[in-house]
Amino acid sequence: MVERVAREAVTDLGVEAKIEKVTDYFEILKYQGVATPGLVINEKLVCAGRVPGTIEVKTLLTNALAQES
Repeated sequence: MVERVAREAVTDLGVEAKIEKVTDYFEILKYQGVATPGLVINEKLVCAGRVPGTIEVKTLLTNALAQES
């Protein structure tokens, strides 16, 4: 579900993004996300333990893009 929401948010914003579904437990632990599902943007865990809505993901992506500028 998180992957679907992230893809929808990226499409709605018209931005390019690499979306990768990670299911390997040891990869998940690298982000200290012991609660799944999790959402990582720019190598930072921004949401864990729940499925964020599309609007929330758009906000998280917009904030991440603003920090890159």
